[in-house]
Amino acid sequence: MIIKTDSNANGTFYWDNVEKRTRFVRKGETPEFEVVEDPESMLHVETPEKQTMETTETKKQTDDIQLLTVKQLREVVKDKGLDVPTNADKKTLIDAIVQADEDDE
Repeated sequence: MIIKTDSNANGTFYWDNVEKRTRFVRKGETPEFEVVEDPESMLHVETPEKQTMETTETKKQTDDIQLLTVKQLREVVKDKGLDVPTNADKKTLIDAIVQADEDDE
């Protein structure tokens, strides 16, 4: 991919991305290579978002758990037989439940 980088009174400079070097074409001459008109295409590469079913399910489960009260979370922890401090806050309870579910899988 070759793109135009600069021009002056003597000619035009191009950057060759394959050979990693600058090319110069004198004023009045035409380049002997193909020039890419849209250099923005080489700056941004789109990658598809990678999202697995497991992460979607975990996120949904975490969202559902966050709707529970601390009392309800303590019941879930007790039912699962998890070891958490008696004075644990909501975040700690949620983390323990999510971690236990991930370990079960």
